[in-house]
Amino acid sequence: MKKLTHVFALLIALSMLIVSCAPKEVVKTVEVEVEKIITATPAPTQDTSQEPVALRFTTWTGNENQLKLLNEIGAAYQVQHPNVTIKFETIAFDEYPTKLTVQLAGGDPPDMGWIVETVSAQWIKAGVLEDLTPALKAYPDYSLDDFSAGPLSGWTRDQGIYAVPFSTSPFFIMYNVDLFEKAGEPTPADLIAAGEWTWENLAKASKAIAETGGAGTYGYNGAEGGNLYASMGAITPFVWAYGGNLWSPDYTTCQLDTSETVQGLSFIQSMVVNDKSVVPPGETVSFTTGQVGMALGQISRVGPLKDATFKWSIAPLPAGPDGVRPTVGQAAIAVFKSGPNKAVAMDFLAFMTNAENVTKLAQFWPPARKSVLETDAVSKNYPTIDPAVFQQTITDSINNGQIIPTHPDFSKLELTIRPSFDKMWVEGADVQALMTEACAAAAPYFNK
Repeated sequence: MKKLTHVFALLIALSMLIVSCAPKEVVKTVEVEVEKIITATPAPTQDTSQEPVALRFTTWTGNENQLKLLNEIGAAYQVQHPNVTIKFETIAFDEYPTKLTVQLAGGDPPDMGWIVETVSAQWIKAGVLEDLTPALKAYPDYSLDDFSAGPLSGWTRDQGIYAVPFSTSPFFIMYNVDLFEKAGEPTPADLIAAGEWTWENLAKASKAIAETGGAGTYGYNGAEGGNLYASMGAITPFVWAYGGNLWSPDYTTCQLDTSETVQGLSFIQSMVVNDKSVVPPGETVSFTTGQVGMALGQISRVGPLKDATFKWSIAPLPAGPDGVRPTVGQAAIAVFKSGPNKAVAMDFLAFMTNAENVTKLAQFWPPARKSVLETDAVSKNYPTIDPAVFQQTITDSINNGQIIPTHPDFSKLELTIRPSFDKMWVEGADVQALMTEACAAAAPYFNK
């Protein structure tokens, strides 16, 4: 009964899931644990049964080409294990946490599935993810040390690995070259070459583009395919660029009200309220329309630009007072403790994330495996992006970036602080006072 109560509590929390951020010290701390895991030698966990097994694997992709690839990998596994069948089950991303948790709490849980990085702390704390370490160590030539410590660290606790990342996607700036030329502003590429690619110069260009682009044109979109005002992930680059954080590495201290965090938030607030160069609350304007000068994007947002009628490119995140702070989103594959076929699911997870299959997956999802990332397995799928730009914007950002983690009580915490953030985007709003208000409201989730 106690476990069931925890699961239903998780359901309520996860229904309000959004992207968060955490200090770089957290990544460094967990990297030490990753090295311990890599060198540990636990007893192997293998499935030797030949009984029929039907695996259910949940994802949020509805893309036909992505599903085709997943099924091809599943079919290759079935050649080696003819007693196993694999069904990939799509759940819409917005409904994914809630529906998946209902399945886990009910009598028909899936065996395995995709997990977004924002739930890592919550789901590990709730005990719904299986420790994969023994199975990964036992799998032939799996090479755990081939994974970059940063991307793997968000899914490790002590000596356990609770999911394996398959998509490690850095945030970057997509920009419309035509709108920059119309505004008479140097492009991000020009600014990078001059050593002047900063958030201050991004804001300057954003304002100029909004003023010269004509009605309905904006200089910056805070989150392509998302919403600056509903996603803390979209404000994370500003906070980190100014040296701020949301909370301390040990989750005991709220840091929303620190001077560095307030400076970062005040910077983007000024772009929204004073410059009026950012797509405002309540409006949705996609970069693909050609009416936005720049947008915060990830590699998954590049596909629709194949039919763009304007010239575009991408650039890494600009530098702030705290330097360049690459920000990386992530998704991983996990095996659920309540699933009926854990041993087979763990074996298939290891198969799916071995070097050969990660190379195949790289056509859609940037990998965490260093050996694959060092090849053209990802870049060759984006021939319109200059290889040097791709290296600088994608590969280097993965290698040097910080994964967006979360707080163990993030969904409840986010719900608590959200009203303070919602008040920020109006003229005259006092960011310092609002963040002091947010920390006061969030006090129950700190100082534990």
